Amino acid sequence: MTGYSTKVMEHFASPHNVGEIEDADGIGKVGNPVCGDIMNMYIKVKDNII
Repeated sequence: MTGYSTKVMEHFASPHNVGEIEDADGIGKVGNPVCGDIMNMYIKVKDNII
């Protein structure tokens, strides 16, 4: 037993919406480069909707 729900384990094994959007309208980066915890977020905006 891992302590995580089945749903969490499913998302870990097969993540959704992963990857880079090459023509993103916005890009954010957060984390700690010293330990390697970095997250990049890419968004597209159309008609003021993300």
